[in-house]
Amino acid sequence: MTSSRVIIVYAALGTIPGMKANTIQTVRMCEGLASNNCSVYLLIPARFRGWRFINDYKSIKKFYGLRRGFTIIPSLTPWIWTRIKKLNNYLHLIAALIHSINTILLINILRMLTRKTPYIYVRIPLLLTMLHILRPLHNSKIIYEVHNLPYEIQSQGKLKKFFLRALKNTFLLLCISRYLAEEVKRLVGEPRRIITLHDAFPNTLFNKMDADPLKTRQRVGLPLDKYIVAYVGSLQSWKKPEFLIDAASHLDSEDILLLIVGGSPEDLERVKQYAQLRNIKNIEFKGFVEPHMTPDYMFAADLLVHYTPSKDQLLKSYSPIKIFEYMAAGKPILAPRQPWIEEVLRDGETALLFDENDPRDLAEKIKRIKQDKELAAKIARNAKQESQNYTYEKRAEKLIQIIHALNSKGKF
Repeated sequence: MTSSRVIIVYAALGTIPGMKANTIQTVRMCEGLASNNCSVYLLIPARFRGWRFINDYKSIKKFYGLRRGFTIIPSLTPWIWTRIKKLNNYLHLIAALIHSINTILLINILRMLTRKTPYIYVRIPLLLTMLHILRPLHNSKIIYEVHNLPYEIQSQGKLKKFFLRALKNTFLLLCISRYLAEEVKRLVGEPRRIITLHDAFPNTLFNKMDADPLKTRQRVGLPLDKYIVAYVGSLQSWKKPEFLIDAASHLDSEDILLLIVGGSPEDLERVKQYAQLRNIKNIEFKGFVEPHMTPDYMFAADLLVHYTPSKDQLLKSYSPIKIFEYMAAGKPILAPRQPWIEEVLRDGETALLFDENDPRDLAEKIKRIKQDKELAAKIARNAKQESQNYTYEKRAEKLIQIIHALNSKGKF
């Protein structure tokens, strides 16, 4: 191990492999860091089926389609959920405390073995709080990735003041959009420790896609004679996927098919019932597919659509992963006109943007892209070209450069 190699312990709570986008982003970032010559250790709660360990590296590699190796360390962290919300809060607190202690043990073992102090990388607010409180036991520099600051603050409850103190004392704060970075700067007040790193896509997966969309449709069981408008992502209620159903109700062309890929069984059933209530026939649900398969569905589509609302709600998607994957798929994109979306997509150049409050506007944009093949080709081509700025390898490379700059000069 060379003296310049950065050692990172990524402490993650949650179910890996799992359905949620945050687990996908966590694993992809570890892969990106590993591709930049980092020694990466992903610490996750161990999962068992009987006495068999089921979230080993081999299982995770297959599930996510990983190409670069890093080390996965199973932690005997209790990860239990009940139907009682108040009880879950205590269980989460206990899990975060135990996982933080296990993180510290791993840090100290690696320090003895390598004579270097690893960095700790987290994106779970409660883990940041615990690791800050326990800082004398590890004395490591913490990198915290911010995804939704208002929600993260509120979620800490009585630990809010400790979380805010942890934010202000963190070595580096990564924000997934410039809009979010400005929110963090107003709170933390030290801009040199706050950087923007937009989300990314796994270049290795999208480079493997079939060159013929029709063959891809045959492989994944999609009709060959339809104009497919696809949404690929989760269907949580706060994301209001019903908006897509409302837009579909304004599409009078029988050859347009709305394809929805993703969603837990509960969320999927809710959205299906809404589609039935609206009497929508031109729709097909594929349910959850493993992350290594999602590029196939994007590549099989004619048009890709993203939607989450931003008005008057705590939960927001400040840098949706699907935007970058859509760009890499080389298909025309429709997305809501929101400040963080406009940081990445340019209306009329790399996407068409629609009014997030008007499903008729989305329907009209779908019709326009379908009819104007020249515009569709231009948007798809431009987005594909610009997607190369948003790979996980480049995201991780920028982070490593900033770490070295901070350590050598105290600035960047």
